[in-house]
Amino acid sequence: MPVKETKIRILITDGASVNALGILRQLGILKKFEIYVVGYNNAALCKFSKYCKEFFLIPHPKSKSSEFISQIISICQKEKIDFLLPVGFYAHQVIIENIELVSHATKLCLPSKESFITATSKIETSLLAEKKGVLIPKTKSIANLNELDTLADLRFPVVIKSRNEIGGRMVEYANTKTDLISKFKFLVESFKLLPSNYPIIQEYIKGEGVGYFAFYKNGKVVRSFMHKRIREFPVSGGRSVCARSFYDEKLEKNGKLVLDALNWNGCAMVEFKRTSSNDYYLLEVNPKLWGSIELAICSGVNFPLFMINDALNIPEVKVENSYRKNLSFQWCLNGELYHFFNRPLSLFSIIKTAFTSKKDFWFKDIKPNLIQLLFIPVDFYKVIKSKIKS
Repeated sequence: MPVKETKIRILITDGASVNALGILRQLGILKKFEIYVVGYNNAALCKFSKYCKEFFLIPHPKSKSSEFISQIISICQKEKIDFLLPVGFYAHQVIIENIELVSHATKLCLPSKESFITATSKIETSLLAEKKGVLIPKTKSIANLNELDTLADLRFPVVIKSRNEIGGRMVEYANTKTDLISKFKFLVESFKLLPSNYPIIQEYIKGEGVGYFAFYKNGKVVRSFMHKRIREFPVSGGRSVCARSFYDEKLEKNGKLVLDALNWNGCAMVEFKRTSSNDYYLLEVNPKLWGSIELAICSGVNFPLFMINDALNIPEVKVENSYRKNLSFQWCLNGELYHFFNRPLSLFSIIKTAFTSKKDFWFKDIKPNLIQLLFIPVDFYKVIKSKIKS
């Protein structure tokens, strides 16, 4: 009688996010893992996936970090979790701050605390990248709202965005000085920001959004991937709702310069704007697994699997650092649909891409997508409410 193979037990955080769902599904279809998920509300998408072995409702790491860590450790010990895979920013932040405690309960693959802190600061990352010869947008920061009136040398339009990676949608675009002051104050009030966390003001770089993604081990790149954005939401500039894999030597060089300088370990994304003159401007570093992770996996670069294998010392089949190019991926209900509502003329392009793309709508695991459908009216209500306030 054949011996039943023992499955590796994985714990994924942030079960409400679409990237957690994508990771859960892509690991689940491999049939070699038992996947447990934690979330912060009972409507978490992953909870309804057939690939979720068990869902745990725990406190959010932002508001109750001590309780979050305590329960993460408890779950890891009770369920004999082999590998912990944090997804959201706050989960990363709190786990890295408590890395010694958590590492006694399970295996992880994360950057050092120093590298993570630097990567989360757009100002520090930009300064580090600039020293390595990477182009950065002109950036200004203020410590007092009165300074908004005296800002000089601004070339509009500008982008107002968080100075740190906080996992939220803190971004506005301003075309005039009056517009800048109004929107800057709106963000400060909406997010209840202290002066030390005031947004930064950055020149708007017109161009194509591209990303360099990599898995690093002790400061050295192991596997990498690149994509370009086809459509975004918000349409003025936001997350990918449709992206395509590609390769560009200059992008690879710039992305490596940034992550090498950070002495990175684990996975990260480096986001750039590519101008019509083929110049690459660094926008930010996403120091964790990113929202478009499924495109990389479908293209042949399974970053979560690399992290698991590395942490658990599982030998991999040696392959060249290559992947499928020109593969498109669409995030349907929480992406392309919103893009269409804001830019109806994009319908033809959306339909055209649909014939050849991979998608995050899974008929074989449809329950999470049905939950997404239920939340569409709620999301639109929040958008309308936000516009009324602004």
